[in-house]
Amino acid sequence: MPIPHARSEFEVIKQLGATAQNGGGMNSGIYLVKHKKTKKKYIEKRIDPHHIKNGCAAREVSAMIQFHGYPYIIRYKSHNLDYHNLGYGSIFMQRCELGSLEDLIRRYQAKKEYLADEGFLWKVLFDGSMAICYMNTGADVKTARRRAGTGQNVKVVAGWNPRIHRDIKPGNLFVSDDDVPGADKAQFPTIIFGDFGISTSYEDIVSGRSKQHAHSGCTPAFAPPESPKYNERGDIYMLGLVIHCLARMSTTPDLKHHSALSTRYKDENLRNVVKECLLSDPAKRPAPENLPAVVWKGYREWRKEKGNDGKKLPKWALPSKGS
Repeated sequence: MPIPHARSEFEVIKQLGATAQNGGGMNSGIYLVKHKKTKKKYIEKRIDPHHIKNGCAAREVSAMIQFHGYPYIIRYKSHNLDYHNLGYGSIFMQRCELGSLEDLIRRYQAKKEYLADEGFLWKVLFDGSMAICYMNTGADVKTARRRAGTGQNVKVVAGWNPRIHRDIKPGNLFVSDDDVPGADKAQFPTIIFGDFGISTSYEDIVSGRSKQHAHSGCTPAFAPPESPKYNERGDIYMLGLVIHCLARMSTTPDLKHHSALSTRYKDENLRNVVKECLLSDPAKRPAPENLPAVVWKGYREWRKEKGNDGKKLPKWALPSKGS
């Protein structure tokens, strides 16, 4: 693991997010910071001592370092988990300047608006499928995209330690329009997975650090039917719920009273893929190594029929980069 950088390399600009006391999970606050030497902005996630002592913070750092450089996963910058002087540890990471998918949903709620068509739903689903596939296989983005284009499963890279996120929801998916090497932006921003504090890996399970039948700790509203048991296809269920929420412009799912995909959207391919992701039997959901191919098949047909990538998001849906 890299040697932690000193906190003194950064200066705080402002607080952005919730603390654990008001809904921020294991956070002691989320801050926008600036690297003093490069002037580049980052996010500082402050971690309370309890979650440092129980290993959640180290688990998040480990996951971010393993995934560093993959375009659909938040980029690690540095960390310092020594809480003795300040009462908290810190993880410094990529700043996604457009906020989270939950932020975007709330902006649509305020306007009482919905997405104009299925384009952004497909984009979020495809970016998410690529992230989940990578976490489970370690295959680089070019390989995964090439195999998805030919309808093939992605093979697991030898020696890869597969990881399960276990807390996929709109608040943990971030949005960036910055140049993200390797990302397929189309005309929409890139979706980036973050918050790996309750993620687990194959090595964690084998070693006993994570119990296969223990509750994952995920946000209850997004828990798959098999919870408290978990497996890699639980992430796929949660991704399906994210699309369900985005289509309804709701921050929480409601499958009891609403279909998997809002009737506002008519594309049957998208409807079918989301329904497959939300099957109650995990074995019947798409596998992580096959999900990009499943999604890309429908996404490609939709783009071909439309003749474009879909209607752009309105300017009010995304904050200015200077904010």
